[in-house]
Amino acid sequence: MNSFLLKLSASPTRIFAVALSLIVGIASVAYAAASVHHLFSQYVGLAGIEPPLAALSTVGLTVALLLLAVTTDHHNTRAMCAILLLVWLLITLALVGTDSALRAQIVTVPVALIAVGRAVAAILPALALLACVLVVLAMHDRDSTRSAGAAAAHYLGFAAKLAGIGASVIASAYFGIQRQIDPVLAAFLGVVLESCFLWAYLSMTRAREAGDRFDVLMWSLATLLFGAFIAAVSVETVSTLTGISVPIVAAMGELGASLYVSAIGLSLSLTVITHLLTRAIDMPAGKAPRLLQGIARGVRALREDAGALREALRGQAGQAAYEEVSYAMNGRGHDPK
Repeated sequence: MNSFLLKLSASPTRIFAVALSLIVGIASVAYAAASVHHLFSQYVGLAGIEPPLAALSTVGLTVALLLLAVTTDHHNTRAMCAILLLVWLLITLALVGTDSALRAQIVTVPVALIAVGRAVAAILPALALLACVLVVLAMHDRDSTRSAGAAAAHYLGFAAKLAGIGASVIASAYFGIQRQIDPVLAAFLGVVLESCFLWAYLSMTRAREAGDRFDVLMWSLATLLFGAFIAAVSVETVSTLTGISVPIVAAMGELGASLYVSAIGLSLSLTVITHLLTRAIDMPAGKAPRLLQGIARGVRALREDAGALREALRGQAGQAAYEEVSYAMNGRGHDPK
């Protein structure tokens, strides 16, 4: 910081450039906030605290994210701020562009836009609160990353997984609605399928960390079955919406519908069976499973008993031969005993 101030004091041109940038930035922020306020107050018809709150939730949060991103040294926080900053910049630009287009009378204000605008104004504060929560969680994230880019890739990958799960739940629900299933029940079935898939995937990850080969095999099989069924349902839903027929999926339509109706029972049965088997059988890496270890111990005990019996019989036979030779040498013949 001191070196930065020394550079500023040593270069009047740099001071002027920084001051001009600040003035332009402040003016841009003020104009964007005024545009958002004008859009919701004049064209959407909102009054009271809602237009200022919408401006604060968009422009104000954008400025806060920018300041936090350039002032922190924590990679995870910087990455999260950069991701959210990009999203909020797009939202702010869309709102400012809409207000400019309406002022220039490039477009008119349809009734649907007013309804959409009221919904957007109501959800913007909630989105801003969600962004603040995500930033706080990133600040307390103890996972060390080598750079902000690596942290951003981690967070984007997690967001992509959540988006895929949400889209899969919607596709599963639509699959059931198409077959005259109650929408609530269809949504519940979609949640059940995704929950079982996630449980199987996380259990497989935990078994891999524990080094249990049997558990990894069983949970991998369960994950594969759940994933294949969910993927088939999603493909069938998208093909129906787009009007593109997929022959393999279309041929299995009736079977898929039957399995979908039985999703709760089949999912519960598969997870219970897999859970019981993985609890009963352990196969640590480099070791035999407990069942095989017990069999091996039994076989080893039988071999030891057989060896002891053989040695005992061999000792008795040797003693008898010795006594017979002794009696023969003494001229008494074979002992009657």
